[in-house]
Amino acid sequence: MKLNVLPLAIGSALMISLPVMAYGDLPEAAATTGNLSSIWQVWVDSRAAGSDLMAPDFTSNQQPVISNFSYAGYHQNERPLPTLSHPSNCSSAATVDPATGYTIFDVTEYGAVPNDGKSDKAAVRKAVQTAEKAIRQGTAKGAVLLFPAGRFRMNEPSDMALIDPESTESLGSQSIRVTEGHFILRGCGNKTELYMDQPHLQTDPKKLYSIPRLFSLGEGRREKVGTITQPVTGGTSRQLQVTGTERLKTGDWIEIFAKVTNSEHIQEHMGPYRIEPGMTKLQQGLELREIHQITAINGHTLTLAAPVQVNIYPDDKWTVYRSDRTEEIGLEDLAFRGNWKEKFKHHKSAIHDSGWGFVEIRQSANSWVKNVTFTDFNQGLLLTDTVNSTVMDISFHGNPGHLSLQFLNSFNNLSMNVRDEADTWHSPGFSHYSSSNVHLDTWHSGTTSPDLHAAQPRINLFDRSQGGWIYGRWGGATVNQPNHLAGLVFWNPENTGVAYTSDEPYEFMRPAKYGRMIMPVVVGIHGQKVHFASQQDYYQYINHKAPQLYKKPLPDEPQAYIESNGQPVLPDSLFLAQLEYRLGKLPEWLISIEP
Repeated sequence: MKLNVLPLAIGSALMISLPVMAYGDLPEAAATTGNLSSIWQVWVDSRAAGSDLMAPDFTSNQQPVISNFSYAGYHQNERPLPTLSHPSNCSSAATVDPATGYTIFDVTEYGAVPNDGKSDKAAVRKAVQTAEKAIRQGTAKGAVLLFPAGRFRMNEPSDMALIDPESTESLGSQSIRVTEGHFILRGCGNKTELYMDQPHLQTDPKKLYSIPRLFSLGEGRREKVGTITQPVTGGTSRQLQVTGTERLKTGDWIEIFAKVTNSEHIQEHMGPYRIEPGMTKLQQGLELREIHQITAINGHTLTLAAPVQVNIYPDDKWTVYRSDRTEEIGLEDLAFRGNWKEKFKHHKSAIHDSGWGFVEIRQSANSWVKNVTFTDFNQGLLLTDTVNSTVMDISFHGNPGHLSLQFLNSFNNLSMNVRDEADTWHSPGFSHYSSSNVHLDTWHSGTTSPDLHAAQPRINLFDRSQGGWIYGRWGGATVNQPNHLAGLVFWNPENTGVAYTSDEPYEFMRPAKYGRMIMPVVVGIHGQKVHFASQQDYYQYINHKAPQLYKKPLPDEPQAYIESNGQPVLPDSLFLAQLEYRLGKLPEWLISIEP
């Protein structure tokens, strides 16, 4: 992958009129030409002197102030992803990878035999167990679980014959679990195929999504340590005033959480709209959650690696948890293939929804997936309760299934160069309380749409995405609506397919059971022509159903903040421009990424 970074010099030209930032010298100024975004200009103007934080006293009546997404990704993109030594024959001639110092565990040394038509699942599990034991005992700094070239059969009838469908423990054993950090699963690119012949069984007969993935990577736990005592304006600070710091130390991960019932505070995330009768979960409270790493402790003051993104009011009873996480899990240079051949029907059965599910990374931090393909699957890759991790150069192929890539209950993660060529029902997106995540250079077909899967996601970014904007592919039950709360940004999206005529306005607030996105920021949309429905259109629908919600009609203004409809803007990438602003220049490793 070669990132398109040249237009960022236009953004840099804006910065030189500001005080020099603490993060380093700013790039040389360039001629400011082209369609420069006014929303970008407002973001730059809103920064505090010498900082990438927003000035606490900044106000903007004309344009929204978008969030700072530059902290998304592995180690906040301040260091490259680990690069393993890669001998041409992709064998374990060495016992230790010289680039990382990790011990190499070749699965063929534990009984796995590629291309023999027999299951390798038990052998792979044995290799994992041996590697994890070495990490725990301190005889291995970390582990590289190496899959040489060939097809490894990962779930055969012989494997499923060992599963007792009446036993919770047996059903839970279907996944191959990795619970130690500093653990990398690595193959030889498309030469290594992990083939899943049989689907797993669901662990809960009442839940179609309860089928375990082939690999479950990571685990964690949390412990309450205190509460937040002072307010914070979102985007302006990396500090928290808390009780109970004696059980915390520099480097710890924390989770901050509040279930907000104050109607005014909830309204900040609902924009001009009101909570509707069917939005049961939101009626019970808005659940706000962020995951942060501590960089300093001074008395009751915690300094964090990334800014707090939402407004914090102590009367919302914010709780602080120490959040132990599995760090530095890697998955790279592998091809996953399932045996999914049926014509997909959404929610037809557990098999259709999640039968062939490959990878879930959970309760992890600073992890990564790169150079991986997924073919003939129901669910490809899921990052759950994960922070500061990167997914890069992955693709989805084959028979259409349920879900390709999703960030769920996760914070500050980044995907780059993801292609969903399988026409998956739900293309890459965000779900369940996720925030501050970025999809950069995502491609999906013109017959689907970005996935916004409800259950209170907020403050997320689609940057330079390409694909359709089709109704009906957004996930999320009615009780979990809206599909996305305030803070969603689409930056320079290319629209390749619409579900309506060019004269029909696109609705972010649909007059139907599903489809509620709260005032997204849409900048530089281009490709097939699209114009947007007004808030007044939606008011006419909802006022008929629930006339008590609004004291006065909504205005005849779009259901989104729209800038430059029909023409891309500069900077070309919001994420890369914000990252350049924060660091002073883009990291060389990010600029020079090649296929």
